[in-house]
Amino acid sequence: MKIFPLDSSARTSAIKWSESIVLPFSFIAIGYLIDPLDPLFLQNHFPWLIVAPVLICLRYGFLYGLVTTSLIISSITFALYLKWPQPFDFPKETVLGLVIIAFISSEFYEFWNRKITAIKYEFNYIKTRMENFSRSYNLIKSSHYYLEQHLASQTKSLRLTLSDLERKIFSLTANKEESLPDIGLNILRIFSDYANVQAASLYMTDPEKKLIPQPVAYIGGDSLIASPDDPVIKEALKLGFSTILFSSIRAILSSRKFI
Repeated sequence: MKIFPLDSSARTSAIKWSESIVLPFSFIAIGYLIDPLDPLFLQNHFPWLIVAPVLICLRYGFLYGLVTTSLIISSITFALYLKWPQPFDFPKETVLGLVIIAFISSEFYEFWNRKITAIKYEFNYIKTRMENFSRSYNLIKSSHYYLEQHLASQTKSLRLTLSDLERKIFSLTANKEESLPDIGLNILRIFSDYANVQAASLYMTDPEKKLIPQPVAYIGGDSLIASPDDPVIKEALKLGFSTILFSSIRAILSSRKFI
């Protein structure tokens, strides 16, 4: 025979029902030990049996408190029928007060239970938002860290690099030298350092605006031989600036060639 353990909710429910049933009889037993002739505390100035349903109602709510109240009233009725431990009159005021106190205590429990439930929902919402914020913060923090490392590894800023390149171009132009083959690699390195370009090639055109297939500089592996029949290259030569054809995007991406 295989026995499966009760889950936490089932154990909690069993404890609630056990306390609701055992507590009123415990009060009667204590009353019998204190005064065997008045175990129900009916002759006392204060009806101590009322404490049992108040405790249960405040702790577990109306349903459990109703069970405790019903058991106490049933015990009083049964004792009256058996005339135990001695004959007595039915305590109408005590029973009525017992029921009223049980209702009031249950209402107090329901009020605070609603407030606690609302606070729990608000806490869970704030906790979820805080977790999302923490993940976003850690992501931004790590990205800033890598950005700082990237900037720290560079000896010169982009502005200084472009200024040096401009001075070199002016120097080559003043000496009437061909500037692009001499500064091509520097241009590609700027794209590599500041734009994260991993592979690129730089090409020249002849005086007739025709493409020279051999690159003057390249980075990121072997150089590529440009095809003058490439539609993107034709469009770039026609317009005179960088361009891309939407009809050729898929072919360009597959060949990893950009103009």
